Amino acid sequence: MRKEANVTAKQAGEIARRAYPGLCDPKPAAAASAPAPVAPPAQTAKSIDQLYEERAAAECDKGLTGLICREILNNKLCNGHWSDSPPPGQKRCYRVDNSGGN
Repeated sequence: MRKEANVTAKQAGEIARRAYPGLCDPKPAAAASAPAPVAPPAQTAKSIDQLYEERAAAECDKGLTGLICREILNNKLCNGHWSDSPPPGQKRCYRVDNSGGN
C-alpha cells in the first residue's frame, strides 16, 4: 500500500474515479447545458388568499392607512378573479354585488 505523500495527482484522480465513479465522471455535455427541471407551478403556486396575507403583512400598516392599502391590494389581486362562488384559495375575491361590474 502506498503512502498518501507518494501518490501523484494523476494517480489520486484515478483512485478517486474508481472509489467514487458517480462523483468523478465528467457530466455529458447535453446534461450540463440542459436547464434544471422546474417544479410544476401548481405545487409551488400560492393562492390569492395566501398572497394577500403575505403582501398585506409586508406592505400595509395598521389603522386607517393600512385599511386603504389592504383594499387596494385586494382589488389588484382579485382583478379578473371576482366570483359569486370563488374556489378555495380565492375567498378574498368573493363578489358582493350581482351586477358583475367588479
